[in-house]
Amino acid sequence: MDRHKYNNDFIRRRWFNIILLGGLYSSYYMIRYNFPLANKALCNVFGWSMEDIGWVITGFFWVYALGQLVNGTIADNLGGRKTILLGAFASVALNILIGSAQILNIISGKLGIFINTMTIVGAFWILNGYFQAFGASAMVKINTNWFARDERGRYNGVFVFIIQLGRSLIILAGGYLLAVSWNMIFIVPALVTLGVAVACLIGLRNNPEDIGFPPVEEKLEEDKTPFAETLKAVFGSPVIWAFALAYFTTGIVRHGLEQWFPRFFQDVHGMDFRDMGFWLIGISIPAAMVLGAYFSGYMSDLLFKTRRGPAIGVMYLGQIITLVLFFFTGGKSSALYDGLLLALLSFFMSGPHSLLGAVVAMDFGGRKGAGSAAGLIDCFQYLGAGFSGFFLGGVLDRFGWDYWAVFLAAASLAGFIFMLALWNAMPEKPAKDAAGES
Repeated sequence: MDRHKYNNDFIRRRWFNIILLGGLYSSYYMIRYNFPLANKALCNVFGWSMEDIGWVITGFFWVYALGQLVNGTIADNLGGRKTILLGAFASVALNILIGSAQILNIISGKLGIFINTMTIVGAFWILNGYFQAFGASAMVKINTNWFARDERGRYNGVFVFIIQLGRSLIILAGGYLLAVSWNMIFIVPALVTLGVAVACLIGLRNNPEDIGFPPVEEKLEEDKTPFAETLKAVFGSPVIWAFALAYFTTGIVRHGLEQWFPRFFQDVHGMDFRDMGFWLIGISIPAAMVLGAYFSGYMSDLLFKTRRGPAIGVMYLGQIITLVLFFFTGGKSSALYDGLLLALLSFFMSGPHSLLGAVVAMDFGGRKGAGSAAGLIDCFQYLGAGFSGFFLGGVLDRFGWDYWAVFLAAASLAGFIFMLALWNAMPEKPAKDAAGES
Protein backbone atom coordinates (compact mmCIF):
# COMPACT_ATOMS: atom_id res chain seq x y z
CA MET A 1 0.00 0.00 0.00
CA ASP A 2 1.42 3.42 -0.97
CA ARG A 3 1.88 5.33 2.28
CA HIS A 4 0.62 8.51 0.59
CA LYS A 5 -2.62 6.86 -0.51
CA TYR A 6 -4.02 5.30 2.63
CA ASN A 7 -7.79 5.17 2.28
CA ASN A 8 -10.08 6.47 5.03
CA ASP A 9 -11.19 2.99 6.12
CA PHE A 10 -7.57 1.98 6.68
CA ILE A 11 -6.76 5.19 8.53
CA ARG A 12 -9.73 4.74 10.89
CA ARG A 13 -8.88 1.09 11.52
CA ARG A 14 -5.24 1.88 12.15
CA TRP A 15 -6.18 4.52 14.72
CA PHE A 16 -8.48 2.00 16.39
CA ASN A 17 -5.54 -0.42 16.63
CA ILE A 18 -3.30 2.39 17.92
CA ILE A 19 -5.73 3.25 20.70
CA LEU A 20 -6.24 -0.38 21.74
CA LEU A 21 -2.56 -1.32 21.65
CA GLY A 22 -1.42 1.92 23.27
CA GLY A 23 -4.14 1.61 25.89
CA LEU A 24 -3.09 -1.91 26.80
CA TYR A 25 0.57 -0.99 27.17
CA SER A 26 -0.52 2.09 29.10
CA SER A 27 -2.27 -0.19 31.56
CA TYR A 28 0.88 -2.33 31.73
CA TYR A 29 2.53 0.83 33.07
CA MET A 30 -0.11 1.16 35.78
CA ILE A 31 0.90 -2.21 37.20
CA ARG A 32 4.61 -1.43 36.83
CA TYR A 33 4.88 2.15 38.08
CA ASN A 34 2.75 1.45 41.12
CA PHE A 35 5.86 0.01 42.79
CA PRO A 36 7.94 3.25 42.90
CA LEU A 37 5.00 4.96 44.60
CA ALA A 38 4.81 2.11 47.13
CA ASN A 39 8.60 2.29 47.76
CA LYS A 40 8.57 4.16 51.07
CA ALA A 41 5.35 2.51 52.29
CA LEU A 42 6.81 -0.97 51.74
CA CYS A 43 10.05 0.04 53.47
CA ASN A 44 8.03 1.25 56.46
CA VAL A 45 5.86 -1.88 56.60
CA PHE A 46 8.67 -4.42 56.17
CA GLY A 47 11.62 -2.49 57.61
CA TRP A 48 13.54 -2.47 54.32
CA SER A 49 16.44 -0.13 53.66
CA MET A 50 16.77 1.54 50.26
CA GLU A 51 19.32 -1.11 49.31
CA ASP A 52 16.89 -3.86 50.38
CA ILE A 53 14.06 -2.59 48.22
CA GLY A 54 16.68 -1.90 45.57
CA TRP A 55 17.32 -5.64 45.35
CA VAL A 56 13.61 -6.21 44.65
CA ILE A 57 13.80 -3.54 41.92
CA THR A 58 16.93 -5.18 40.50
CA GLY A 59 15.32 -8.62 40.56
CA PHE A 60 12.32 -7.26 38.64
CA PHE A 61 14.52 -5.66 35.99
CA TRP A 62 16.90 -8.57 35.50
CA VAL A 63 14.03 -11.03 35.16
CA TYR A 64 12.44 -8.52 32.78
CA ALA A 65 15.71 -8.48 30.80
CA LEU A 66 15.66 -12.27 30.53
CA GLY A 67 12.03 -12.09 29.49
CA GLN A 68 12.83 -9.57 26.76
CA LEU A 69 15.50 -11.85 25.34
CA VAL A 70 13.11 -14.80 25.25
CA ASN A 71 9.80 -13.06 24.63
CA GLY A 72 10.94 -11.20 21.52
CA THR A 73 11.31 -14.52 19.73
CA ILE A 74 7.94 -15.61 21.14
CA ALA A 75 6.33 -12.48 19.67
CA ASP A 76 7.91 -13.19 16.27
CA ASN A 77 6.71 -16.80 16.38
CA LEU A 78 3.36 -16.54 18.19
CA GLY A 79 2.31 -13.08 17.01
CA GLY A 80 2.19 -9.78 18.85
CA ARG A 81 -1.49 -9.90 19.83
CA LYS A 82 -1.39 -13.23 21.66
CA THR A 83 1.94 -12.36 23.28
CA ILE A 84 0.90 -9.01 24.73
CA LEU A 85 -2.41 -10.43 26.02
CA LEU A 86 -0.66 -13.36 27.70
CA GLY A 87 1.64 -10.96 29.52
CA ALA A 88 -1.23 -8.69 30.54
CA PHE A 89 -3.38 -11.43 32.10
CA ALA A 90 -0.41 -12.90 34.01
CA SER A 91 0.73 -9.49 35.28
CA VAL A 92 -2.81 -8.70 36.44
CA ALA A 93 -2.91 -11.94 38.42
CA LEU A 94 0.45 -11.28 40.07
CA ASN A 95 -0.45 -7.73 41.12
CA ILE A 96 -3.67 -9.00 42.69
CA LEU A 97 -1.69 -11.69 44.51
CA ILE A 98 0.79 -9.07 45.80
CA GLY A 99 -2.10 -6.96 47.06
CA SER A 100 -3.50 -10.08 48.76
CA ALA A 101 -0.14 -11.09 50.25
CA GLN A 102 -1.28 -10.81 53.87
CA ILE A 103 -4.23 -13.12 53.16
CA LEU A 104 -1.91 -15.56 51.38
CA ASN A 105 0.38 -15.46 54.41
CA ILE A 106 -2.49 -16.48 56.69
CA ILE A 107 -3.62 -19.26 54.33
CA SER A 108 -0.09 -20.64 53.91
CA GLY A 109 0.35 -20.66 57.69
CA LYS A 110 -2.78 -22.74 58.13
CA LEU A 111 -1.42 -25.16 55.54
CA GLY A 112 1.82 -25.44 57.48
CA ILE A 113 3.80 -23.51 54.84
CA PHE A 114 5.34 -20.51 56.60
CA ILE A 115 6.14 -17.81 54.06
CA ASN A 116 6.18 -14.25 55.33
CA THR A 117 4.39 -11.41 53.58
CA MET A 118 7.63 -9.65 52.68
CA THR A 119 8.86 -12.71 50.76
CA ILE A 120 5.55 -13.01 48.90
CA VAL A 121 5.64 -9.36 47.82
CA GLY A 122 9.28 -9.51 46.70
CA ALA A 123 9.00 -12.84 44.87
CA PHE A 124 5.76 -12.00 43.05
CA TRP A 125 7.03 -8.56 42.04
CA ILE A 126 10.18 -10.08 40.57
CA LEU A 127 8.08 -12.66 38.69
CA ASN A 128 5.89 -9.80 37.45
CA GLY A 129 9.01 -8.54 35.68
CA TYR A 130 8.98 -11.56 33.37
CA PHE A 131 5.38 -11.11 32.27
CA GLN A 132 5.74 -7.34 31.90
CA ALA A 133 8.44 -8.19 29.36
CA PHE A 134 5.80 -9.62 27.02
CA GLY A 135 4.54 -6.11 26.26
CA ALA A 136 7.29 -4.12 24.55
CA SER A 137 8.47 -6.60 21.91
CA ALA A 138 4.87 -7.57 21.10
CA MET A 139 3.96 -3.91 20.62
CA VAL A 140 6.96 -3.38 18.34
CA LYS A 141 6.01 -6.51 16.38
CA ILE A 142 2.47 -5.24 15.77
CA ASN A 143 3.51 -1.68 14.92
CA THR A 144 6.11 -2.84 12.40
CA ASN A 145 3.22 -4.28 10.40
CA TRP A 146 1.06 -1.15 10.61
CA PHE A 147 3.61 1.61 9.87
CA ALA A 148 6.01 2.23 6.99
CA ARG A 149 9.62 2.89 7.89
CA ASP A 150 9.52 6.67 7.35
CA GLU A 151 6.43 6.97 9.62
CA ARG A 152 7.75 5.04 12.60
CA GLY A 153 9.71 7.74 14.37
CA ARG A 154 6.78 10.16 14.37
CA TYR A 155 4.02 7.66 15.17
CA ASN A 156 6.10 6.23 17.97
CA GLY A 157 5.57 9.59 19.65
CA VAL A 158 1.81 8.94 19.54
CA PHE A 159 2.34 5.64 21.33
CA VAL A 160 4.55 7.25 23.93
CA PHE A 161 1.75 9.76 24.62
CA ILE A 162 -0.90 7.07 25.05
CA ILE A 163 1.40 4.87 27.11
CA GLN A 164 2.30 7.68 29.50
CA LEU A 165 -1.39 8.23 30.27
CA GLY A 166 -1.34 5.04 32.33
CA ARG A 167 1.67 6.19 34.26
CA SER A 168 0.05 9.59 34.83
CA LEU A 169 -3.13 7.97 36.13
CA ILE A 170 -1.28 5.90 38.70
CA ILE A 171 0.64 9.01 39.82
CA LEU A 172 -2.63 10.90 40.31
CA ALA A 173 -4.41 8.04 42.06
CA GLY A 174 -1.47 6.52 43.93
CA GLY A 175 -1.57 8.77 46.99
CA TYR A 176 -5.26 8.08 47.56
CA LEU A 177 -4.84 4.33 47.08
CA LEU A 178 -1.93 4.30 49.54
CA ALA A 179 -4.05 6.29 52.01
CA VAL A 180 -6.48 3.36 52.05
CA SER A 181 -3.69 0.76 52.31
CA TRP A 182 -0.55 -0.23 50.43
CA ASN A 183 -2.45 -3.24 49.05
CA MET A 184 -4.81 -1.09 47.00
CA ILE A 185 -2.04 0.37 44.84
CA PHE A 186 -1.55 -3.14 43.44
CA ILE A 187 -5.14 -4.41 43.28
CA VAL A 188 -7.03 -1.45 41.75
CA PRO A 189 -4.67 -0.83 38.76
CA ALA A 190 -4.69 -4.57 38.06
CA LEU A 191 -8.48 -4.56 37.71
CA VAL A 192 -8.26 -1.61 35.28
CA THR A 193 -5.68 -3.50 33.21
CA LEU A 194 -7.93 -6.54 33.14
CA GLY A 195 -10.73 -4.50 31.54
CA VAL A 196 -8.42 -3.07 28.87
CA ALA A 197 -7.02 -6.53 28.08
CA VAL A 198 -10.52 -7.89 27.49
CA ALA A 199 -11.20 -5.03 25.05
CA CYS A 200 -7.99 -5.87 23.17
CA LEU A 201 -8.89 -9.54 23.10
CA ILE A 202 -11.93 -8.49 21.06
CA GLY A 203 -10.57 -5.73 18.82
CA LEU A 204 -6.76 -5.76 18.49
CA ARG A 205 -5.22 -7.13 15.25
CA ASN A 206 -1.65 -8.12 14.36
CA ASN A 207 -1.50 -6.56 10.89
CA PRO A 208 -3.63 -4.93 8.17
CA GLU A 209 -3.78 -8.15 6.15
CA ASP A 210 -5.73 -9.86 8.97
CA ILE A 211 -8.73 -7.65 8.21
CA GLY A 212 -8.46 -7.37 4.44
CA PHE A 213 -6.11 -4.41 3.92
CA PRO A 214 -2.87 -4.66 1.92
CA PRO A 215 0.46 -4.27 3.79
CA VAL A 216 1.78 -0.73 4.33
CA GLU A 217 5.04 -1.63 2.62
CA GLU A 218 5.88 -4.03 -0.16
CA LYS A 219 7.10 -7.26 1.39
CA LEU A 220 10.66 -7.26 0.13
CA GLU A 221 11.61 -9.84 2.72
CA GLU A 222 10.73 -13.45 2.02
CA ASP A 223 8.04 -14.44 4.50
CA LYS A 224 8.91 -18.13 4.19
CA THR A 225 12.42 -17.62 5.56
CA PRO A 226 12.94 -20.19 8.34
CA PHE A 227 12.56 -18.69 11.77
CA ALA A 228 16.04 -19.89 12.77
CA GLU A 229 17.54 -17.85 9.93
CA THR A 230 15.67 -14.75 11.08
CA LEU A 231 17.10 -15.20 14.57
CA LYS A 232 20.59 -15.71 13.15
CA ALA A 233 20.32 -12.47 11.17
CA VAL A 234 19.13 -10.47 14.19
CA PHE A 235 21.52 -11.92 16.77
CA GLY A 236 24.42 -11.87 14.31
CA SER A 237 24.12 -8.15 13.57
CA PRO A 238 27.00 -6.12 15.13
CA VAL A 239 24.99 -2.91 14.74
CA ILE A 240 22.00 -4.28 16.68
CA TRP A 241 24.38 -5.41 19.45
CA ALA A 242 25.99 -1.96 19.53
CA PHE A 243 22.60 -0.26 19.84
CA ALA A 244 21.71 -2.76 22.57
CA LEU A 245 24.83 -1.82 24.56
CA ALA A 246 23.92 1.85 24.22
CA TYR A 247 20.45 1.05 25.54
CA PHE A 248 22.10 -0.44 28.65
CA THR A 249 23.09 3.10 29.64
CA THR A 250 19.57 4.41 28.99
CA GLY A 251 18.22 1.72 31.30
CA ILE A 252 20.34 3.14 34.12
CA VAL A 253 19.24 6.73 33.49
CA ARG A 254 15.58 6.02 32.82
CA HIS A 255 14.97 3.78 35.78
CA GLY A 256 17.36 5.61 38.05
CA LEU A 257 14.99 8.55 37.53
CA GLU A 258 11.64 6.78 37.43
CA GLN A 259 12.14 4.35 40.31
CA TRP A 260 13.54 6.92 42.73
CA PHE A 261 12.07 10.35 42.03
CA PRO A 262 8.94 9.79 44.20
CA ARG A 263 11.19 8.78 47.11
CA PHE A 264 13.43 11.83 46.47
CA PHE A 265 10.50 14.22 46.88
CA GLN A 266 9.36 12.40 50.02
CA ASP A 267 12.81 12.37 51.64
CA VAL A 268 14.24 15.71 50.50
CA HIS A 269 11.12 17.87 50.23
CA GLY A 270 8.74 16.05 52.59
CA MET A 271 6.00 15.84 49.97
CA ASP A 272 2.81 13.81 50.21
CA PHE A 273 1.66 12.07 47.02
CA ARG A 274 -1.73 13.76 47.42
CA ASP A 275 -0.15 17.24 47.27
CA MET A 276 -0.93 19.29 44.19
CA GLY A 277 2.80 20.04 43.91
CA PHE A 278 3.64 16.35 43.60
CA TRP A 279 0.88 15.88 41.04
CA LEU A 280 2.33 18.66 38.91
CA ILE A 281 5.83 17.20 39.17
CA GLY A 282 4.67 13.63 38.70
CA ILE A 283 2.66 14.47 35.57
CA SER A 284 5.36 16.74 34.14
CA ILE A 285 7.87 13.88 33.99
CA PRO A 286 5.82 11.56 31.70
CA ALA A 287 4.54 14.62 29.79
CA ALA A 288 8.13 15.59 29.08
CA MET A 289 8.76 12.03 27.88
CA VAL A 290 6.00 12.43 25.31
CA LEU A 291 7.46 15.69 24.02
CA GLY A 292 10.94 14.16 23.92
CA ALA A 293 9.68 11.19 21.91
CA TYR A 294 7.97 13.47 19.38
CA PHE A 295 10.98 15.77 19.14
CA SER A 296 13.51 12.98 18.66
CA GLY A 297 11.21 11.09 16.26
CA TYR A 298 10.77 14.10 13.97
CA MET A 299 14.46 14.94 14.27
CA SER A 300 15.51 11.43 13.21
CA ASP A 301 12.89 11.05 10.43
CA LEU A 302 13.18 14.50 8.87
CA LEU A 303 16.36 16.30 9.93
CA PHE A 304 18.61 13.23 9.88
CA LYS A 305 16.73 11.33 7.12
CA THR A 306 15.92 8.23 9.26
CA ARG A 307 19.40 8.06 10.79
CA ARG A 308 18.71 7.34 14.45
CA GLY A 309 22.24 7.75 15.86
CA PRO A 310 22.54 11.57 15.58
CA ALA A 311 19.11 12.20 17.13
CA ILE A 312 19.88 9.86 20.02
CA GLY A 313 23.31 11.45 20.50
CA VAL A 314 21.79 14.95 20.78
CA MET A 315 19.43 13.70 23.48
CA TYR A 316 22.25 12.03 25.44
CA LEU A 317 24.14 15.33 25.41
CA GLY A 318 21.06 17.07 26.81
CA GLN A 319 20.93 14.52 29.64
CA ILE A 320 24.54 15.21 30.60
CA ILE A 321 24.02 18.98 30.75
CA THR A 322 20.82 18.62 32.80
CA LEU A 323 22.40 16.22 35.31
CA VAL A 324 25.44 18.44 35.83
CA LEU A 325 23.06 21.33 36.58
CA PHE A 326 21.06 19.10 38.96
CA PHE A 327 24.23 18.05 40.81
CA PHE A 328 25.10 21.67 41.60
CA THR A 329 21.61 23.03 42.26
CA GLY A 330 19.22 20.08 42.92
CA GLY A 331 17.85 19.63 46.44
CA LYS A 332 18.97 23.14 47.39
CA SER A 333 15.94 25.07 46.18
CA SER A 334 12.20 24.43 45.86
CA ALA A 335 10.56 21.14 44.99
CA LEU A 336 9.09 22.69 41.83
CA TYR A 337 12.56 23.75 40.65
CA ASP A 338 13.85 20.20 41.13
CA GLY A 339 10.76 18.88 39.38
CA LEU A 340 11.47 21.14 36.41
CA LEU A 341 15.03 19.80 36.12
CA LEU A 342 13.86 16.20 36.38
CA ALA A 343 11.18 16.81 33.74
CA LEU A 344 13.91 18.20 31.49
CA LEU A 345 15.96 15.07 32.14
CA SER A 346 12.89 12.98 31.26
CA PHE A 347 12.55 14.91 27.98
CA PHE A 348 16.13 14.14 26.95
CA MET A 349 15.97 10.56 28.24
CA SER A 350 12.86 9.87 26.16
CA GLY A 351 14.69 10.24 22.85
CA PRO A 352 17.08 7.30 23.33
CA HIS A 353 14.33 5.35 25.06
CA SER A 354 11.74 5.66 22.28
CA LEU A 355 14.15 5.40 19.34
CA LEU A 356 16.36 2.59 20.68
CA GLY A 357 13.52 0.65 22.26
CA ALA A 358 11.16 0.66 19.29
CA VAL A 359 12.23 2.44 16.12
CA VAL A 360 15.75 0.96 15.84
CA ALA A 361 14.28 -2.53 16.35
CA MET A 362 11.72 -1.95 13.59
CA ASP A 363 14.37 -0.54 11.24
CA PHE A 364 17.04 -3.18 11.74
CA GLY A 365 14.80 -6.17 12.55
CA GLY A 366 12.26 -5.68 9.75
CA ARG A 367 8.86 -7.37 9.60
CA LYS A 368 10.24 -10.83 10.27
CA GLY A 369 12.66 -10.03 13.06
CA ALA A 370 11.29 -6.89 14.74
CA GLY A 371 10.19 -8.74 17.88
CA SER A 372 13.53 -10.51 18.27
CA ALA A 373 15.47 -7.29 17.66
CA ALA A 374 13.30 -5.44 20.19
CA GLY A 375 13.80 -8.26 22.69
CA LEU A 376 17.58 -8.20 22.36
CA ILE A 377 17.88 -4.41 22.51
CA ASP A 378 15.38 -4.01 25.36
CA CYS A 379 17.05 -6.83 27.27
CA PHE A 380 20.11 -4.64 27.63
CA GLN A 381 18.04 -1.69 28.80
CA TYR A 382 16.80 -3.78 31.71
CA LEU A 383 20.19 -5.26 32.49
CA GLY A 384 21.27 -1.64 32.95
CA ALA A 385 18.10 -0.87 34.87
CA GLY A 386 19.07 -3.51 37.42
CA PHE A 387 21.91 -1.26 38.55
CA SER A 388 19.36 1.44 39.37
CA GLY A 389 18.07 -0.94 42.05
CA PHE A 390 20.47 -2.43 44.59
CA PHE A 391 23.53 -0.45 43.43
CA LEU A 392 21.88 2.97 43.33
CA GLY A 393 19.95 2.14 46.51
CA GLY A 394 23.25 1.36 48.21
CA VAL A 395 24.76 4.62 46.94
CA LEU A 396 21.80 6.57 48.32
CA ASP A 397 21.96 4.77 51.70
CA ARG A 398 25.69 5.53 52.07
CA PHE A 399 26.21 8.89 50.37
CA GLY A 400 22.80 10.53 50.12
CA TRP A 401 20.88 12.13 47.29
CA ASP A 402 23.75 14.34 46.09
CA TYR A 403 25.26 11.36 44.27
CA TRP A 404 22.06 10.44 42.46
CA ALA A 405 22.92 12.81 39.59
CA VAL A 406 26.57 11.66 39.46
CA PHE A 407 25.53 8.05 38.95
CA LEU A 408 23.09 8.91 36.17
CA ALA A 409 25.44 11.38 34.41
CA ALA A 410 28.16 8.73 34.07
CA ALA A 411 25.69 6.46 32.25
CA SER A 412 24.55 9.30 29.96
CA LEU A 413 28.15 10.03 28.99
CA ALA A 414 28.71 6.37 28.08
CA GLY A 415 25.58 6.41 25.90
CA PHE A 416 26.76 9.52 24.08
CA ILE A 417 30.09 7.84 23.28
CA PHE A 418 28.23 4.85 21.79
CA MET A 419 26.21 7.16 19.54
CA LEU A 420 29.37 8.74 18.16
CA ALA A 421 30.31 5.26 16.91
CA LEU A 422 26.80 4.66 15.50
CA TRP A 423 26.33 8.13 14.02
CA ASN A 424 25.85 6.94 10.42
CA ALA A 425 24.39 3.47 11.08
CA MET A 426 21.55 2.57 8.69
CA PRO A 427 19.81 -0.76 7.97
CA GLU A 428 21.01 -2.59 4.88
CA LYS A 429 18.84 -1.92 1.86
CA PRO A 430 17.16 -4.93 0.23
CA ALA A 431 18.81 -6.07 -2.95
CA LYS A 432 15.83 -4.84 -4.96
CA ASP A 433 16.25 -1.27 -3.67
CA ALA A 434 20.03 -1.30 -4.09
CA ALA A 435 19.72 -2.42 -7.68
CA GLY A 436 17.21 0.32 -8.38
CA GLU A 437 19.58 3.01 -7.13
CA SER A 438 22.68 1.85 -8.99
